[in-house]
Amino acid sequence: MGDIQFVLSREQRDEISRAAAAIGRRVKEMIARPDPQVDVFVIWTNLAIIQTNLTNLPRVSPNP
Repeated sequence: MGDIQFVLSREQRDEISRAAAAIGRRVKEMIARPDPQVDVFVIWTNLAIIQTNLTNLPRVSPNP
């Protein structure tokens, strides 16, 4: 896989970080109190947030 670099705004970075943290929290809760419908909803929603922020991002040009 190539070394592809993307440009993220601070807001996009923060939103991706929050979504990843929410997935992490849900995984921990899944171990203690599994609730498959809620688990899938939380993880699916946060993955969609991440994907939305990463779709069609401008790429950093390899040539300075």
